[in-house]
Amino acid sequence: MIQYIIAAGIGAFLGSQSKKSKKSYAHGGEIVGYEKYVKEGLLYHYEDNMDFYEAEEQAEDFVLDQADFIKSEFEKGTTVNDTVALIISKYDWEDEDEDEDYAEGGQTTPPITNYHKNIMGTLSFDLKVKGMRKPQDFIVYPIREKTDTISIQSDKKFGEINILTGRGILSKSGSAMYHLSLDKARSNVNEFQLSKGEVQELKREIKSTTGKSVGGSFVKSDNSAADLLAKGGEVKFRKLAKSKNFDIVTPDGRFEIEMGAFGMPKSIIIDGHRRDINRNPLAIKYRTEIQEYLDKN
Repeated sequence: MIQYIIAAGIGAFLGSQSKKSKKSYAHGGEIVGYEKYVKEGLLYHYEDNMDFYEAEEQAEDFVLDQADFIKSEFEKGTTVNDTVALIISKYDWEDEDEDEDYAEGGQTTPPITNYHKNIMGTLSFDLKVKGMRKPQDFIVYPIREKTDTISIQSDKKFGEINILTGRGILSKSGSAMYHLSLDKARSNVNEFQLSKGEVQELKREIKSTTGKSVGGSFVKSDNSAADLLAKGGEVKFRKLAKSKNFDIVTPDGRFEIEMGAFGMPKSIIIDGHRRDINRNPLAIKYRTEIQEYLDKN
């Protein structure tokens, strides 16, 4: 738990440094108020077209990223309304979803780039998916036991990636774990999908950070199960001869799936014992993979 708290603090720390440097000129001057009203003007313009938290986040990002532009308009005596209008006409976010990062049918550039180790000794990477204006630096939480899901955090978002399916979700309301829980309950998450190749690359990078005590001199993390995650996650199937049944080979073992009427799975056979496929925990755990196999065959 202590390491997770450290991770949350480190994630916010790493992501906040660039913002602080961009805002340094504003300390103590009237530009601070000017920036505030520009941000509010941008938020008012865009909140009808996107989730409020996303609009607020993007407005704040723009004010920070375009600090010099906003400052120059302030020094020229441009009104707040005119500055907002200039921003909207010159940097319309609504057009950015159609930029070179995306094309009809999906994302054309890799969603994950810049893999590197962080101060905790775990993996970090830049992530940009649909709905994000620019990449954010995410840390991967320490992996201390076998799991199918990794937790990730930037200074703006908290998320999860299922290492079996490649499905990921990100919070919209904040960067803490409880923000993601709240957004899940409200069905207000940003969903994305990694390809099989992207999942394999992510697992390889995670594996490279394995260690019982990794990190720098003052921050140590137990990332001992990262290797298990990288080795695990592979689900394979084998058709059985003279039968409609098939085997499923998972990190939890090999099991037989018994087919019933209408081409539907009926039971999972574990150590020679039949179990109801709709109630058995292992069958439920791999339900998605089983269904995908049936759809293809």
